[in-house]
Amino acid sequence: MLLVVVLSVVLTGIYQTHFEADPKKSAAAFLESASSGDYKKTIELFGGNACQCPKKGGWVSYLVYASSEEPNLAFLIGKPFSYKLERATRLTKSVEAGSGTLPWEQPQDVIVDVVVNFNRGYQPYFLPLAMAYGKEMSEAELATFLKDPDTDSWKGFTLRLRTSLEKGSLERPEESRGIEYRPKDDAHPAPAIVDEEYDDSYVYASVDRAIRQALGKEASAYLHPRDPGLVLRPDGSAISQTELERLLPRLQSARLRLHVVRRGQLKEWTIYHFALMDPVLDGENGFSLALKDYRPRIRKEKWNAGG
Repeated sequence: MLLVVVLSVVLTGIYQTHFEADPKKSAAAFLESASSGDYKKTIELFGGNACQCPKKGGWVSYLVYASSEEPNLAFLIGKPFSYKLERATRLTKSVEAGSGTLPWEQPQDVIVDVVVNFNRGYQPYFLPLAMAYGKEMSEAELATFLKDPDTDSWKGFTLRLRTSLEKGSLERPEESRGIEYRPKDDAHPAPAIVDEEYDDSYVYASVDRAIRQALGKEASAYLHPRDPGLVLRPDGSAISQTELERLLPRLQSARLRLHVVRRGQLKEWTIYHFALMDPVLDGENGFSLALKDYRPRIRKEKWNAGG
């Protein structure tokens, strides 16, 4: 009898701990881990609820420039920023689950919106497309970009948000290597919950395919981000890195939409997908611009309908 009582207390505690778990807390833990530069802890907070299927190369591919994965959060890792958790929207439209699925084993999906502000001494640079892919630009082309950074800002958008203009800054950090992805649960789960309004899975299409569709014959030059290309004056001299750091716009704020899921009410919440939205840039002389053309062109009409 004593064993039964003890077991009941333990199971009740486990059930309440997970059943009452707040997906916002998992979102906050994810951002704190990212800001601290802890790749292992950040990656452990990723996971799915229909299958725990990371991108090629594992979940770490979302956190390093070298993966060329878009969207990408490399510009956040190990950097100071502030954030404010906003609404958490539960997705309630469920795909028909198997007949043997118990109520507390139903997968759950929540969208958590977070406003991220770069107001702690660090702001990512937003590079022109050519510069971000290692190509030379003229001073006139840079001036055109500075007048309107929004034009085609969707092309490689988050991969163009850079922590530095230094050579080698895109190299994969040593602490991000050797992190092996292992699903925590090998069981076959029930189908995931989906919702038409927030179904933005199309955003996460293969980056290579998306770029080829967008750029056609020029695609091979824009498959992988590179160290910043030179900007040349009419006399052939290059604008200095210091001058470029002064001229280039920087990210002031954005809304990070996190798709937070769990495989049942007794499971932990994890981050499945994310999207960077509503970016605002800072520039020289008090310049401020809310980007409008940052959204992927792949099924853009559905993105617009969904938020």
